[in-house]
This record gives sequence, structure tokens and C-alpha cells, in this order.
Amino acid sequence: MKTAVIAIQVTIVALFATPALAADMALKAPPTSPQLLNWNRCYVGGTVGGAWARSNYSGTPTGDFATDEPTIIPNLTAITTSTLDPSSAIGGGEVGCNWSIGSVVLGLEGDLNGWNLSRSSVLTGPGDPEGPPGSTLTASTSVSSHWLATVRPRLGIANNNWLFYVTGGVAFTNVSFAQSVTFNVVPTSTMAGSVTSTLTGWTVGGGIEYGVAPNWSVKAEYLYVAFPNQSVNEFNPAFPTFTTAAANRLNTSIFRVGLDYQFGNLLVATH
Repeated sequence: MKTAVIAIQVTIVALFATPALAADMALKAPPTSPQLLNWNRCYVGGTVGGAWARSNYSGTPTGDFATDEPTIIPNLTAITTSTLDPSSAIGGGEVGCNWSIGSVVLGLEGDLNGWNLSRSSVLTGPGDPEGPPGSTLTASTSVSSHWLATVRPRLGIANNNWLFYVTGGVAFTNVSFAQSVTFNVVPTSTMAGSVTSTLTGWTVGGGIEYGVAPNWSVKAEYLYVAFPNQSVNEFNPAFPTFTTAAANRLNTSIFRVGLDYQFGNLLVATH
């Protein structure tokens, strides 16, 4: 009889303990791992942001200024040498592919962007110290650019949905530079020159990318872009032997955000 009572008591305890144990196990179950973005794929997307540029330009009087009018050279140099600081929104599309080797991600990306970098200035200064009293010089300078393209390798470290990367490569743009100098004497005359060219420069930067879904990622990126000098000769048709050699150099800082669609599984990851 005593054995039967003990058996009944054990059974009752087991019946009440089993649901409680099951509930406790359910509460302690590990959370489901988040869906990881596959960094070993190609992608296409777009970016938008801002560009802040600096155009450093300088003028050097040449030709007969050196022999016939040397006293005007410092004043002429002063008004043809300065900086312009254009800024613009920037936006465009990009395409690229990544190749992952464990947590290391190698990539290649190309992009084409539109911007409207444009700025001009007017500087006035004294004329020839040995010329007519009260004579002045006025220089009008402008710079503009409307598109930017880059081709850049990327090197990054992936941590689940995060990718931290550095990048650098070649950059292309068009730049228009123009300058004119008016000699405010009687009669007035103007020396002018302009150039429009496609330039090849370099870019370097870095960014952070995050996978928000199996096929989508967002990113924030900074790029510094620099281009070589443009050169132009300015001359006055009335006095063609009096010339100025002008040079302009453009560099830009870009901050932008982007959204990319990841597709395919074209490259084989190595672990």
C-alpha cells in the first residue's frame, strides 16, 4: 500500500513538472540567427550625396610683359591667382562584384555620376604703376564640371551583415575653365582664354556597408578625388604678344549614401 501511494505521488509530480519544464526550455531556446547577406556576389545600385570642391588657379604673365611692361606683372599675377569653392549635389549609378575569402572581401566597382560644380569670381586690382593714373585690372574667372566617373578596387572585412572597406582607383571628369582680364584704361582692352577637357585623375576613400535583406544592402561612403592641372594661354587680339599662362587644378571631397541590389552567386568563396 505504501509503495502504491509513493507511485501515485511521483506520477502527480511528473504530470505537473513536465509542462513547466517544457515552458522553461522554450523560454531559454537560442534566438534564430539573422539572415546573413552573401558578400560573394555582384550588385547594381545607386548613390546620392554632396560634393565639395576646390579649384586652385594661377596666372603667370608671359611674352612681352616680361620685357616691355614688367611693372604690371605683380598686379596682374595677384588678380589672376586665387581659389574657387564650388559645391553640388551628386547622384548616379554603380555596378560591381565582390569576391570573399573568408572574412576578407575583394571587389571591383565602377560608377557614373552627375553633378553641377560651378563657380565664378570677379577680382579687381590696381593697374600698371607706370601707366595712366587710376587705371585698374579686372579678372573674371569661372570653373564648371558636370559629370564624374570612377573605377575602383575595394578591400574590406566582413562581419556577418557588416562590411568595412577601403577603396581607391582612377577617376574621370570634364572641366571647363575660363579667365579674362580687362585693362581699364582708355581705350579698354581684354585678354582672355578658355579650355574644356576630359581629365583623368585618382580617388581614394572608404565606407561602411550593411546587409538589410538577403538581396539588399545600404552604405555610406567618402571619396577624395583629385585631377591634374589644366593649362590655357590668354591673349589680347590687339596686343597678341602680351600673354598670360593660366593653370587650374580641381579636387573634390564627396560624401554619399547608397542602396545596392545583390544578385547571382557568380564567384566561389574560399574558406
